[in-house]
Amino acid sequence: MWKGFTELRLLGLTGDVPRMFACEPAAGGPHARALAAGTPAAIVELGPTQAYGIAGPVGGHRGVRAVRDSGGEAVLVTDDEMRAAQRRLARLGVWQELSGAAGLAGYRKLARAFDGPVVCVATSGGFKDVGVGTRSYPARAGLTARDVAALLEEQDA
Repeated sequence: MWKGFTELRLLGLTGDVPRMFACEPAAGGPHARALAAGTPAAIVELGPTQAYGIAGPVGGHRGVRAVRDSGGEAVLVTDDEMRAAQRRLARLGVWQELSGAAGLAGYRKLARAFDGPVVCVATSGGFKDVGVGTRSYPARAGLTARDVAALLEEQDA
């Protein structure tokens, strides 16, 4: 993604490129470690996380360079923060597995205003979540919109 923005700027098609933020599980965070240490990459010991899609002990130099060169930062997010973001996306009709909600979780964790629009890239879908399809629920008939809203509130609690 960063390479594409850089190429657009070099071609004169845009004047600015966005700041890039690496949103990683707090259980590891190789990009965050490399950025903090001023190194091109890092290898970290990975702790337990359910964000398996982005949980890796090695951070690539391209990602570190994109964050550094764009003036961005690394944001470590917990599984609970990603779950809250995942629930928020679900309420908006976007079904993401836990890893796909890391960008929104990072944005919410930063809790600050940015000049211009913010784009949180979601890289997967809910069908990739571990455990999808392992539970079944009885069919329910005659539910009203109010009944469904109450059920959703129970799930968020």
